[in-house]
Amino acid sequence: MLHHRMRALVVGLVGACSLIVASTASAAFTSPRLFASQPDQANRISLLYTQSTADDPVAKIVHFIPRTYMTNLEARPLGTLVGSAVLRGNPVDRVGNAQPGTNLVLSGTVETVRADTVFQVNGRNVRMSQAATDCTGKGLNEFGQYWLIRLKDAGGDVVYDLPAFAERRTPETAFGADATISVCFRPSDVPASNANRAPAGFEVREFDLRLTRVFTSPKKGDHRFSTLVTPYSPRSGRANDAGTVEVQSVVAYPRAVSLNAPVRVRMTKGFATWRFSGSVVTPATHQPTVSLFRGFNKTHAGARSAQAYKIGTSAGRYTIEHTIKRVPKAQTFFFQVRAYVANQVQGRAGCVVNLHPNIQCIQATRAGYMIRSRTVMVRVPAN
Repeated sequence: MLHHRMRALVVGLVGACSLIVASTASAAFTSPRLFASQPDQANRISLLYTQSTADDPVAKIVHFIPRTYMTNLEARPLGTLVGSAVLRGNPVDRVGNAQPGTNLVLSGTVETVRADTVFQVNGRNVRMSQAATDCTGKGLNEFGQYWLIRLKDAGGDVVYDLPAFAERRTPETAFGADATISVCFRPSDVPASNANRAPAGFEVREFDLRLTRVFTSPKKGDHRFSTLVTPYSPRSGRANDAGTVEVQSVVAYPRAVSLNAPVRVRMTKGFATWRFSGSVVTPATHQPTVSLFRGFNKTHAGARSAQAYKIGTSAGRYTIEHTIKRVPKAQTFFFQVRAYVANQVQGRAGCVVNLHPNIQCIQATRAGYMIRSRTVMVRVPAN
């Protein structure tokens, strides 16, 4: 029955919640984490927020972009896409009890809209300007931009409109950040007397905001993202400002991997062996896993399905000899080296530089990443 209600529902997630201070701080808001990725070749970054459903539901997320990044919030035509998003959570029933065995995954695009753009919240029209005031407490300054995140499930039957607000910081409000992105989640319609209220009918476990050509990194040094997260009070159903915590995520450079032209070292009747060499450069604590990948063409060499041969688990110079079986016909292969660094959860000890007075940083992370070399070609003579 819950599934049918959800599929029939077209609702919105909106910051229609002035963040009213609850009388006591949240008793359970210890699992929030932020994983910030470095810009890729298309200048895309990911801001992944995660939490446990054992914690109180999230009411508000405010990402603080490091001032070392360049922010591009110039005026864009209405409907310009600036990225995408994925929202994962557990549906709740009408009395506010989460259904942990049922997952709801919504995805969609992030597009620019105007202050007077109207979207639907439970059949009610809401203007972006009003949603911004409700979410940020003051609306946007002249350097702000309105974004509407249009989310839906795989079948397109469940639709959520989630507003977000990007804003360049002024010198008086910088707090070490060049810009902020604010997102507020609307509480569900269960009665206020019920415990475990959740945003719009489900508890958020992950919110991944992926932005393209909005922020540019200098790609050197260390950059620390900071995010303030405010929970709902499970008793009052109101946002609990006193329970706000900070989470941080570090993006560090340098990051580079090279692959030299391979050298053929020996040829036998049945096999040919090449020596591959190059270097991997990462921050000292990252300890990448380095592998050589082989494919039948350039695209395949860079794909997940390419054959992999492990080189090592640290940065520095590398050398690997690779033998290929010869066949009656000449063969062509393409090779690429990739260095992979896993996510690292550093705990409270990893928090530095408290940017927000009277708010405790509870978790610091470093998001995992992969860097790739150029692709080189090898021709194997016929046997």
